[in-house]
Amino acid sequence: MDNRNDEILSVFNREYSYKEKHLKLDFKEEIIKFSENNYTYHQRAARLSAAVKRYKTSEALNFVINIAISENLDITPLVAKKLMFKLFARKGSQKTLVSLFGQDGRIKKSTTNDTVTIENIVAKYKKDADKLIGINTLFIEQVKTEYKKHKI
Repeated sequence: MDNRNDEILSVFNREYSYKEKHLKLDFKEEIIKFSENNYTYHQRAARLSAAVKRYKTSEALNFVINIAISENLDITPLVAKKLMFKLFARKGSQKTLVSLFGQDGRIKKSTTNDTVTIENIVAKYKKDADKLIGINTLFIEQVKTEYKKHKI
């Protein structure tokens, strides 16, 4: 699994990663582009909410991918979905999960996809996941506070 999981991380970083800098840029863009004539408050709020969701989901996916690498997991879209939900209460896009973790022509069940294995992984990493959630929440609040200072 080592090479496959490393490739998954590479694809994630290249195509799906949404880091702190992206969140800051999206909030900053809302400040720069804002005009009473072009935006409604509801549209603006929806875009900012979507940016926060992208950030949280990206961080959760990155965490799960790194677990797969550390534990040398046979990870599939279903295993990733279960881990993301149990660790972060997030589902992520099925399209993204299949793109990252799916394998053409695969016919055998994942060796990782059993309740005991999933629960053991969750038990091992739940504290780290909770810590990451706390760090991410603080960062999001900092970005929102900065945004409110400059809000038009």
